[in-house]
Amino acid sequence: MNQELSEYTARFTNIRVADEDGEGKRETGELVVFFENGFVPQKREIKVPIPTPNGFLAVAFPVYAARWSDIEPLSLSEPENASVLGETEPLCYVQALAVKSLKEKVPGMVVRHLLRSAAKSAFQWQTKDSAGTAGTIFSSLYNIVSEKADLRSWLTLPRDVQILRNHLSAGTHQLHLEHKASGAFSDIDVSIHKNGKTILRVIRIGSVFYSTAITF
Repeated sequence: MNQELSEYTARFTNIRVADEDGEGKRETGELVVFFENGFVPQKREIKVPIPTPNGFLAVAFPVYAARWSDIEPLSLSEPENASVLGETEPLCYVQALAVKSLKEKVPGMVVRHLLRSAAKSAFQWQTKDSAGTAGTIFSSLYNIVSEKADLRSWLTLPRDVQILRNHLSAGTHQLHLEHKASGAFSDIDVSIHKNGKTILRVIRIGSVFYSTAITF
């Protein structure tokens, strides 16, 4: 084995071989990038008027009307060395989780709407008997205007979370970040420790990056 290793290193003299103490190993550390892309879209309200014998009722439901788009990666490079570190890959699609959560709530929302509509219909019947046509019109308008969908949503969560892992030589590196889909770009200095790990968190809001780095 040692003879084969000696022959190999003799043929390829530019390759450094680590000894038992690890001398000759390249001093590198790991860079882990977490990219939080945008925000989960806001819910929108869909309101459907329903005619009844005693006037009008309304049913309002929350929906996600935002256009569904593909993952938009973050590109990282190091201009000083003319090297490309790569692009982030999807880790978690929070928008899909939000849509799934809304779908799971639909049966409960339908039941609550039916109960509320039954109560409003009974109120309309009483109003019609006591106040006539004017009361029916007023109660119908009130029912339509007062019916609101629950638009509470995960507004502070990112639309999706992405990750990139790479090994860099120990020292300080100036990285160029670019998100082509939004036009956002920025330069940031990160420190890499030998056999260490640097966590870089990048948040995109509109066309602006906010980043923090932790090295250990």
